[in-house]
Amino acid sequence: MVEYLREQIDSYFTERLLKKVIDIMSHMKDINVSDASRFSGQTPKGDYTFEFVQVISGVLALDQNVQHDVLVMRKNLLKYIKVKEYAAEAEFLDPGPSCILPNVACSNCDAYRDLDLCRDPDLLTEKEWSCADTQCGKIYDREQMENSLLQMVRQRERENVAHAGSSVH
Repeated sequence: MVEYLREQIDSYFTERLLKKVIDIMSHMKDINVSDASRFSGQTPKGDYTFEFVQVISGVLALDQNVQHDVLVMRKNLLKYIKVKEYAAEAEFLDPGPSCILPNVACSNCDAYRDLDLCRDPDLLTEKEWSCADTQCGKIYDREQMENSLLQMVRQRERENVAHAGSSVH
């Protein structure tokens, strides 16, 4: 199965994605970006072709078995759109929102750390979250973390209500 996926990426996906990149590039030449943002309701973030390559490559690279093949495909697509593979702008940035729980304290060693609940790979795979200090490793107090999250939500609700109230004349 892995070999089949590799072959598909090397031939089928790369060929089709290259055609899509060409289509996007030609389509974007005909569109005024300010018009596109007005119709979509979204502010453009930059080069749509580049974003397409980044997101598709990011999704396909989630499969560890074909990661190398996806990176080769990504390299070729970036080369086509004239972006250097190791340039700072070529680094993949997850477009999804993040939720950081700041200053989580370990009750055992008093080490503090910010927990990114959406992106930290350890938090996504572990059932219980523990101190990052290798000498400690004590499991965090779940109730304390839940209370901290509730405080964050309530604070944002208050800010949203205050913001909504200030914009009403």
